[in-house]
Amino acid sequence: MKFAQSIALLTAFVVPALSAATAIVNVPLTYDTRYDDPSGRISSTVCSEKLAQYPTFGSLPSFPYIAGASYVEGFNSTQCGTCWSLTYLKDGKVNGIYVTAINSAPNGFTSSLTAETTLTGFNRNNIPRDVIIGAEQVFEDY
Repeated sequence: MKFAQSIALLTAFVVPALSAATAIVNVPLTYDTRYDDPSGRISSTVCSEKLAQYPTFGSLPSFPYIAGASYVEGFNSTQCGTCWSLTYLKDGKVNGIYVTAINSAPNGFTSSLTAETTLTGFNRNNIPRDVIIGAEQVFEDY
């Protein structure tokens, strides 16, 4: 009987926690061309200590698919180096990319221009101001 209660309690608390951790949320996406510069310095980000083994943006294995994220809450946040699946629905088709969180952002994600144009299919001259994307943290990180 105690075993069954333990399983019930485990299911009641762990399964919702895991589901919450992997839920897709809708957030705004903007871009910053400094994330397109391979010589950009990791030391200029709030993740500088956690990602110190990658001195430049270009040394990150995911470059240029890097971004600041509002989930990175400050200097050397536990969210530094996390991987995110970003999705965008355009013309009935879902496009997706993965980005590495290397900095904080005020709201949602601020990615490289390359990442945003790859995800949305827009070019730098016609990206709408208010792009809303789906974001889900995946478990690989640096």
